[in-house]
Amino acid sequence: MKKAAIRLTCLAAGCASLFAVAAPDLTPLTKATAAINDCAAIANSIAAIPVPPEQEKATMAAATNEAVTDPKQKVAIDPAQSAFADQMKDGAAKLDACGKNVRAATQQADDFMKGLKAQGNFSEDDANAMTAAYASFHTARQGMHSAIVALLSNPVRASYLRGPLHANFFQPVGPNTGTGPRRAQQ
Repeated sequence: MKKAAIRLTCLAAGCASLFAVAAPDLTPLTKATAAINDCAAIANSIAAIPVPPEQEKATMAAATNEAVTDPKQKVAIDPAQSAFADQMKDGAAKLDACGKNVRAATQQADDFMKGLKAQGNFSEDDANAMTAAYASFHTARQGMHSAIVALLSNPVRASYLRGPLHANFFQPVGPNTGTGPRRAQQ
């Protein structure tokens, strides 16, 4: 009798394990969160670079110097202003690269979340883990938003960064990005 009870217990445990739903792999959310946090750190470091006085005039002078072929007609630019321009161009390149990573990771995370919604029932532990991962993802997105606001708070700095910001953070993610011609409404 004891052996039969043990066999039934083992059989029941085996059947239960066959029907148990595997815990979801939260890697897409954690990767997206890490990519967003890394990019926000880059954006915050760019926003921390002080803008030299009269940088707008120096930017216009640099543009004029590029068009002028006679070295005698070129306008002198303060080295601090040139260094700032170089830092902003380097920052724009870094922001563009991390922005592309954020777009890809965010798309994967959004697709993952849609898939989770379709799956349905989860254990309480799995639901708690997913909630915590999504909360971290959402917090990272808010941090990125704050970093972008800081970048755009100064018009001189923003002039260097509008391209990468617009291309990577202001465009919708997905196959229908809204960049094609719109159909006439009927």
